[in-house]
Amino acid sequence: MKHSLEERRLMIDRSENRLSISEQCRLLSLHRSGLYYRPCGESEENLRLMKFIDEFFLESPFTGTRKMLRYLERAHGMKVNRKRMRRLYRLMGLHTLAPKPKTTIPGQGHTIYPYLLKGLVIDKPNQVWAADITYIPMRKGFLYLIAIIDLHSRFVINWSLSNTMDAEWCAEMLREAIRLHGCPQIFNTDQGSQFTSEVFTTVQTVTQVTATFESSAQATEATNFLNYPSGSHINPVASNAHTGSYSEYLNGAASGQVGVAKSFSVMPGDVVQIQAYAKYSTPTGNPSNLANFALALLGAFNLSTPAQGETGTARSAINAYGVREEGGYGDGDTDSTDPKVFVTILIFDRNYNFVDVAYQQLTSSGFMSASYTVKQPGYAYMYISNEQAYQTDVYFDDVTMTFTASPVVQQQDFYAFGLSFNSYSRQSSVPQNYQYNGKELQNDLSLDWYDYGARMYMPEIGRWGVIR
Repeated sequence: MKHSLEERRLMIDRSENRLSISEQCRLLSLHRSGLYYRPCGESEENLRLMKFIDEFFLESPFTGTRKMLRYLERAHGMKVNRKRMRRLYRLMGLHTLAPKPKTTIPGQGHTIYPYLLKGLVIDKPNQVWAADITYIPMRKGFLYLIAIIDLHSRFVINWSLSNTMDAEWCAEMLREAIRLHGCPQIFNTDQGSQFTSEVFTTVQTVTQVTATFESSAQATEATNFLNYPSGSHINPVASNAHTGSYSEYLNGAASGQVGVAKSFSVMPGDVVQIQAYAKYSTPTGNPSNLANFALALLGAFNLSTPAQGETGTARSAINAYGVREEGGYGDGDTDSTDPKVFVTILIFDRNYNFVDVAYQQLTSSGFMSASYTVKQPGYAYMYISNEQAYQTDVYFDDVTMTFTASPVVQQQDFYAFGLSFNSYSRQSSVPQNYQYNGKELQNDLSLDWYDYGARMYMPEIGRWGVIR
């Protein structure tokens, strides 16, 4: 076992008579002079210097050696060279509170993300955002600055100042940027520990739109929803609204069954939610148009009638569900005493096979809400409806539809030798080509080989190859 210099010096036994001090030093590989050396203490001048340094550093812990030299000369008339000042700083264990040369320090154990911008044509806003952190010197100390810019328009999306450089600060700034400007296809940063932390990479993007039907907001709201009402379907009587003066009027007759609607492409972990206020009147004796509910539902989503036997399309899926509704009380509910007024979420897979439905039925004038956590890639269709068998005046207000995206953008499952299955990615996302064993998929010529640098791997046959 190896011993340190100090430990070997302590092994010297000065009372040992059989071995001289010289022989003990030789056996322990020590210089005899080191046993007798006694280090000199600091001079009176240095001790006085250290006292002044300590007092000033306590008030200004960001003072470096250069600034300390100027202070000592100005305040105490003491001229000291910088080499001596640096030695005293080391002796006293002083370290200035200032950012180190690197603000990009990878986090241990954090995922290393691939660079997605190589060869990418950036030709529209909200395609790529970029963020970075720097620091701004202040009179006493400094502040960190983080900024996000749109790489196409060079517009500063958001920025923030902080006296600490933690991940939660970065994540909060990103959440605010997404809330104000929507979500980009790519968010590009360096591999700093803040940006690769779980706090930052799991920031959920939320898209929320609300229909108030107020006259000042109708133009904007019409761009956010499908089947936005106009004319007689916007009711101006304030007593029928929840807030403001206007509401959407549906009576169950022709063009009065389905109200505002919206659809989303969804991934596992996404959450979709719909909420609406509704107020209803006493049903009349006039039959409603429930027999044509499928056509009303297709029209709400701007879909045409499917061809005979058509499957695997949005219109065939919506039509099939609407036909099912025509034969029952609505949304599968067998309670005929409540008004058939609903908020509904329809879930389909990527092949437009019906997966599930979430809904809430109105029991008395007030709010309804429904939410659904998506379990597989597909589509969510949300709408409000009046599905009464007899015409009933129903007024909807403050309809809010929310889409909360999970952090999942792409998923690849692999067999043991690299063939993929059960693969999917979020629509309009840039594909992640670093897949099996973290190697880049080369599919420019539809080869689907993995690049291991010196050779290519062919997962179809589990073999290696080299292109010469």
